[in-house]
Amino acid sequence: MKNIALLIVTLLFCGNISAQQDEYSKSFNRLMDAMGMKTTMLETMKQIMPALMAQQPGMSGVSENDLNAVAVVMAEWFAEDMVPTMEEIYKQYFTLDDLNKMSAFFESEIGRKYVANQGAISMQILTRVQDPNLQKSLVERLEKIFGGAGQQ
Repeated sequence: MKNIALLIVTLLFCGNISAQQDEYSKSFNRLMDAMGMKTTMLETMKQIMPALMAQQPGMSGVSENDLNAVAVVMAEWFAEDMVPTMEEIYKQYFTLDDLNKMSAFFESEIGRKYVANQGAISMQILTRVQDPNLQKSLVERLEKIFGGAGQQ
């Protein structure tokens, strides 16, 4: 009888943990959807692939069709492999309640505005980082630390 009672308690406990994990996964996916992570990944990849490929030796002549194919593969990889990995990481830092609050923000008017503009903002930032004046400013700051070491 004790074994049966122990088994029942164990099953109830495990079922509760499983339900909590399912609820966390649902909330995490709701957050990813609200943030536009899955739906905008393909468009983001299509935008950045030409610049990424141009930086790789021998890749500057890749066709637009090939770049789009690479973008599709990367977006699928992100959705299938990275999202579950991100969920594991999020669990270390955010509770279920935290996820629900973040989802509420991203589902709000200002949250949707943030999501709608984040890609364009990121692209502008990436473009500006490549500005020679900004890079010169960084080099000058690093030279103060290292005293021009490594210059020929």
